[in-house]
Amino acid sequence: MSITQNLVSLMGGYIDVRSKPDEGTTFTLELPFEQSDLDLQPIQEGCLEALKVLVADDSRDVCEHTALLLERMKIHAEWVLSGTEAVDRAVSAHAEGCEFDVCLIDWKMPDIDGVETARRIRKEVGRDTPIIIISAYDWSEIEDEAREAGVNAFITKPLFQSSLYNVLVSVTNGAFGMSRIDEITEGTSLQGNGFCWQRTTR
Repeated sequence: MSITQNLVSLMGGYIDVRSKPDEGTTFTLELPFEQSDLDLQPIQEGCLEALKVLVADDSRDVCEHTALLLERMKIHAEWVLSGTEAVDRAVSAHAEGCEFDVCLIDWKMPDIDGVETARRIRKEVGRDTPIIIISAYDWSEIEDEAREAGVNAFITKPLFQSSLYNVLVSVTNGAFGMSRIDEITEGTSLQGNGFCWQRTTR
């Protein structure tokens, strides 16, 4: 708890804990955030069902979680556990005439990293397949190199269905059911400048 309190304090936030016998404990967490100028795409049922996505991450848990999120959007997903496997699978799919529509590739992998994986996929299959780098880190230091290697977009871990949906709509330019990628339903942008999370446990 002390570690959590220190982290919250460093972020300029506030945490409160209240307990009552036989009732449980309530944790209240407040953090300040700037209002986002990025409007989220409203999730539209069936919008991306035609997509076939390849996921590459050296963590099986991340692969399974990402595949689950994609399957909830009725998107066909395959996953591999290394950059080398990603290149091989992308090349074989291309040769079979059933290439992937999008590749989601982790930046930090032990054999070859995401940028080199993207570079090799581009060399073998061309520039038509959008490539998205997944990262839990600040990618600003590699952004120029990644763009040069053929990376189209970046997405931050942990992955959520909403963020995954938005980046897929963005890189496919609405080709799978969206008439305009900036078509926003009123009221879907983030409102306010703070976040309050509360949980009660017993």
